[in-house]
Amino acid sequence: MKYFLALLLLSLFSLNSLALASEVRKVEDEITLELLQDDGEQLNYYNYNFGTVPVNFRHWVRFTITNNTREDVRYVNFYISGMFYSVNHYCYRTLRPRESCMAEIAFWPMQRGFYTGLFAIYFSGNNGLRINLQGQAF
Repeated sequence: MKYFLALLLLSLFSLNSLALASEVRKVEDEITLELLQDDGEQLNYYNYNFGTVPVNFRHWVRFTITNNTREDVRYVNFYISGMFYSVNHYCYRTLRPRESCMAEIAFWPMQRGFYTGLFAIYFSGNNGLRINLQGQAF
């Protein structure tokens, strides 16, 4: 009985450690994007390809968004679309010139296929950026 209880506790501890280990985030790429336009409306367009990712594995990319205008820009809103894409971003404030904020986008496919998506973040003065996303799951 003691052997069974010890084995049960050991197996529960191992499963718990495995669950915690799977939550560790590994950022695969770090990319810097810039808000450039000083006069009038400006949306900056980018493309990002996650490449091929195994089913049920998560691939993260970190985008650093820098205000390279001469004026403050205030965060307004964000948008993400596409199957198996998600975002965590830290741009909930005003960015002064040369200041940055960060957005981390994950591609976590649950089935094989080719997937596209879009991440957009908007700032005051109609500044912002749009990133077309794509990835393939195998």
